Amino acid sequence: RFRGPDGTVNVEGRLVNPFDPELELVNSFNVKIGLIVDLFELPFEWEGDAKGKGRLIRSNGKFAFNSEFSSDTLELNDVYMGNVDGKIDFDEVDGGHVEFRMRKKDLSREYLSIRFRGDRLEGSARGFYLDPIMNFISIPWPVSSPAWGDFSITRRRLRADIEFRDQILDVDGFNYPFKGQVNVDWDGGKKFSFTSPGLTSSFADVEFEGEMTVGENIDFTITGEVLDVKLAREFISLVLNKEFKIPEIRGKGSADLRIFGDFIFPKVQADFALISVGFDKFDVNSVTGNAEIIKNDFKGKFDVDDPFVKGKIDLITDMEEVKA
Repeated sequence: RFRGPDGTVNVEGRLVNPFDPELELVNSFNVKIGLIVDLFELPFEWEGDAKGKGRLIRSNGKFAFNSEFSSDTLELNDVYMGNVDGKIDFDEVDGGHVEFRMRKKDLSREYLSIRFRGDRLEGSARGFYLDPIMNFISIPWPVSSPAWGDFSITRRRLRADIEFRDQILDVDGFNYPFKGQVNVDWDGGKKFSFTSPGLTSSFADVEFEGEMTVGENIDFTITGEVLDVKLAREFISLVLNKEFKIPEIRGKGSADLRIFGDFIFPKVQADFALISVGFDKFDVNSVTGNAEIIKNDFKGKFDVDDPFVKGKIDLITDMEEVKA
């Protein structure tokens, strides 16, 4: 038995020829998950305990190890991962393979598979909820859809191609489902980039690209069709953690949006062409224009076209008042 600050390992088995040992050891363990994470150099921040049983073999001068494990205390980037079980297979020739099967209360099962050899790691995810990843980069994540996809890590740089597959896109409270593909590139530090050729939700059908340096700056462009301006505004407000001090806007149409500048207080610029538009208590046929949000200030220029109302409106709001 081996006992230390990170846990306990019990070992029993046989050893032949100590000078060029052939061995087969059966072990059981109850250790900090950090031991597994450090051994296989997994990215992100993991906490919790893991217990299990395994076998360590040395034959013909090479080591091999396989084990099953479980945990009900695992956290990834401060997000509880529910009941977790998995397995580890490793040998010096083919590298290693780690599987995680996770089940959180009231959610579907998640699956994560990681293969590694040398300084390259690659893997796949099935039904994996991205809350821990978004928590790592300090962005609110009001998204209910799990992700499927493949990823690789070489010299700490991560590349991932993921897909959201929800078919029913109804919003449930502040949880928004999505369908579409997203490509992610992470430099292993603070810099992330994202692109999507098409992402569909109940409020928009868009493509986007952008990059961010966590805690420093952000620059995203989003282009496409807005299906519900009211829902789109609510979603952006949640993601940016910003309450817009302007009356309710309704409608649908096309928009080009840019979010850029300071990571905590980014600027928002938008050009749009909307139909069936409602603004507070007023309804009109169509509106084109542009808008800008800087911290808590909103500035917009609107060109209104309606049988009963035509003209240009300039709107300015801040924390205290609305001017038109």
